[in-house]
Amino acid sequence: MPKKSLINFTGAEIAMWILSHLNKLKRHAAHLDWYESCTGEKFSTDRELTYAEMSCNVCGDSDIYIGEFETEEEAIKAAEEDLK
Repeated sequence: MPKKSLINFTGAEIAMWILSHLNKLKRHAAHLDWYESCTGEKFSTDRELTYAEMSCNVCGDSDIYIGEFETEEEAIKAAEEDLK
């Protein structure tokens, strides 16, 4: 089956595509990437850090990626469960 060109999509199909992608973006925006620093401090970013950004210039250790969570409480709970 040949691909549809954008011109051949109906207005309803385009609207549904836009809505589905907006919902995905909204769900992802609610989550933050959480890390634990070499000092034990938890912090979040709106994007995944590179290895260079995770490395500590003072001690040479690196931050630990905890996961993607909505709240700090969820991140702390996940980090504590990892220690068990």
